[in-house]
Amino acid sequence: MSLKQVRADALSLILVLAALDAGAQVLSAQQAKPPARVINVNYTAVKRKHNTFFREVVGAGRAAEGLRADWQRDLALVHRECGFKYIRFHGLLQDELGVYSEDKQGRAIYNFQYIDALYDAILKIGMKPFVELSFMPQTLASGGKTVFWWKGNITPPQDYRKWEQLILTFTRIGGEKRRSADGYCSCANNSWSGFRA
Repeated sequence: MSLKQVRADALSLILVLAALDAGAQVLSAQQAKPPARVINVNYTAVKRKHNTFFREVVGAGRAAEGLRADWQRDLALVHRECGFKYIRFHGLLQDELGVYSEDKQGRAIYNFQYIDALYDAILKIGMKPFVELSFMPQTLASGGKTVFWWKGNITPPQDYRKWEQLILTFTRIGGEKRRSADGYCSCANNSWSGFRA
């Protein structure tokens, strides 16, 4: 065997050993646990008042569900146990509440009896409605695009004057009820978060 051959074999052996050592180091690094993560919190160092708005309002599906006795019973329990003050839900203007329709001449017909019944039930429980004006009544809708399995229409109104009249009538009637003897709130403190007269 020549000196040249011995050097080549030695170099090959060194390279193989170096590769094995590098592989062992990579494997060892992969198996090693990451360093422990420590988070120190000083609960006595309060920077500002804690916002507890999440304890004020609860969401609850569709407005029409609020007409059911079991829903009202459950809401009363949640109010008692958790102290929620307001409730928010979708679909106040949804067709299933029958709020808006038109006669044969295209004149608006408003029906707020189910909204009144729902709001009266909420107030009897000791809560107040957090009003969301949704979804578009089908008769006023400019298209058929919907969300959710119950098909809340999310298209803009086809006639903005009719939409405006619906909202104005809704708020006016709500304002009248609010000011009446059995109304939603005292006008002196104007604490009801719904209708604005």
